[in-house]
Amino acid sequence: MMKHPLYKVLLALLAMVMLITACTTPAPAPTQAPAEPGGQPAATQPPAEPGGEVEPPAEPAEPSINDTRPLVVAMPNDVTTFEPNQLSTRTDSNIAEHIFDRLLYMDANQQLQPMLATSWELLEDNKTWQFKLRDDVYFWDGEHFNAETVKFVIERGLDPQYNWTGNTPGYIFNSIGVVGAEVVDEYTVNIILSGFQPDAPGYLGEVFMHPIKYYQENDLEYVAQNPMGCGPYKLVKWVKDDQLVLERWDDYWGELPPIKTIIFRPIPEASTAVAELLAGNVHVVSKVPPDQSPTIDAADGVHMAPVKGGRRIYIGFQQTCNGDGCEAVRDVRVRQALNMAVDVQTILDGLFYGQGEREGGMVNPPHKNPEVKAYPYDPERAKELLAEAGYPDCFSTTLATPNGRYSKDKEIAMAVAADLAKIGCNIEVVPYEWTTYQTMIRSKELPALYLLGTGSSFLSAWYDLSDLVSVEASTNYVNWQNDEWDELVAQLAETYDPEERKVITDRLQMIVHEDAPWLFIYMQVDWYAVSDLVDWTPRPDEIMDFRHTSFIN
Repeated sequence: MMKHPLYKVLLALLAMVMLITACTTPAPAPTQAPAEPGGQPAATQPPAEPGGEVEPPAEPAEPSINDTRPLVVAMPNDVTTFEPNQLSTRTDSNIAEHIFDRLLYMDANQQLQPMLATSWELLEDNKTWQFKLRDDVYFWDGEHFNAETVKFVIERGLDPQYNWTGNTPGYIFNSIGVVGAEVVDEYTVNIILSGFQPDAPGYLGEVFMHPIKYYQENDLEYVAQNPMGCGPYKLVKWVKDDQLVLERWDDYWGELPPIKTIIFRPIPEASTAVAELLAGNVHVVSKVPPDQSPTIDAADGVHMAPVKGGRRIYIGFQQTCNGDGCEAVRDVRVRQALNMAVDVQTILDGLFYGQGEREGGMVNPPHKNPEVKAYPYDPERAKELLAEAGYPDCFSTTLATPNGRYSKDKEIAMAVAADLAKIGCNIEVVPYEWTTYQTMIRSKELPALYLLGTGSSFLSAWYDLSDLVSVEASTNYVNWQNDEWDELVAQLAETYDPEERKVITDRLQMIVHEDAPWLFIYMQVDWYAVSDLVDWTPRPDEIMDFRHTSFIN
């Protein structure tokens, strides 16, 4: 059957319209990079110069928030608590990072950024920090965040009835001398310190905010297992030693994370965690032993992501214990001798494929005093010092260590004991499961020697030094006290000039090196293994922040 002539005309017109449309479709407008919580949007890609060619992106610039694939993260141990004032391990804090928000936060470049606070300033008395707060933040239960919340959090952390031992009251508040908080108006709060602390905002940026009513009405045991926050993820399931599930809270005040569900799986055995990664059941593994690196490097779809961290790995000399070896390690000559008796660099080369360098102090670059050098490996001088101290044949004692908390922790302890045996010491290494060891640490019920690691935010020299701020500090696990140290710490709180403060902190570093409350090992290298499906980069401060993580399509 013949078609009508008008039909042919319509077909021709339709073809011309389609051709014109194809030739004139505009290029997609550049998308805006996601903003950090409370921060400004990241800079967008500048347009190409006239006449240049623009290649279309291989994937969307903004990840979809509708991706329902769960991110699965393997951790070496399970959470011990969700009580904000009892958090004392990086595992606990890394999960709390997604549940609770803070006044400020340190970004991946170690720069302080606004979060729940929009601005902050030091008042004229040089010991009061004033914070201006956001007015649009609510907790999951609907309670409004304001200055009264901050006051409550500070006062609850300071309340002696609780005898808190976590990072906030035991380290943060002690380190900068927090004495209280006062409400100026609904969205302005003052946090009052005992003296001048220019780094205070960085410290206070680690304090997790939590609502008044919920934490007043529920007992401590309940809130330790059922947190209430204003962060972008809610705890929806926790099966002890099996899995912990976080679900995105879509009413979050800030930018919504791309990933809807995060599953944290405690897998103590590293080889099992790596096997799960290779099988595609896990996307990120932390604390990967370096000897697993060749296996991961040879596999498709995964990669190693090591980063030089700031955690100080050391063996503490407990100054107030009463068991074998306790009297000996109270003598500075003994402490110096044991530092010289251990071939730390050879241990690191053997256990970590040459990654890591022996340290002689407790401060990370760029704030480290360059005059503080590592102790030399000198077993003959070590024997001389021991003889001078009255221990010509050394002594017997116990070296406690966690097993699996830090990379090759038990192996480091065994190697240290073997070196000390060469100068006559009889060292029994006793490994502990981390939960038991953590209880020992918190109570300071430790033998003469114990292995531990303490983290860093790279904020300042004082941040790294303030683990030992006073003999009463909960992070001073060695119970070390030094008169010159105490005098300089007091002087530091009254010193405003940055150059003068640097002179003091440089001297404090040297005091720690010379008096040697620690047998200094190294700044830990952190080894991660990551699926190629995930866009995530590790940080040197061990914070595992998945708020901006997405799957690569």
